[in-house]
Amino acid sequence: YEPYILNESGFPLVQILIYAFYFIPYYYSAINVLIFNDQESTQFEWFPDWTMVHAGAAAQAQFSYLFSSLYNPPLVSDSTWSAIPSDNWFITVGLNSILAIVPQLFAFRVCGGHRDRDFY
Repeated sequence: YEPYILNESGFPLVQILIYAFYFIPYYYSAINVLIFNDQESTQFEWFPDWTMVHAGAAAQAQFSYLFSSLYNPPLVSDSTWSAIPSDNWFITVGLNSILAIVPQLFAFRVCGGHRDRDFY
């Protein structure tokens, strides 16, 4: 259950476009870097920078999406919008939290922490 799917505003469309044209190509590129880095490591010097950009974009997108869908705003006159129902709350919040936390952990692994200088 996603509370914004039936909303008639442009928010669901923009969210889907962001995932389709930003997140999916980044994940595809990240998988390619992790698989093919041994063959030509100098080709992937862009990877730490784009990992940080992706982590910031994911945090901002998931923060605004998740916290705005937890309650019914008083100024919305549209009856198609509703907050997350209690029976779907754990699944929705859990999946969106994973989408927010995993890019942060991956950016920490790539750009800091125990960074393998030969790998990245």
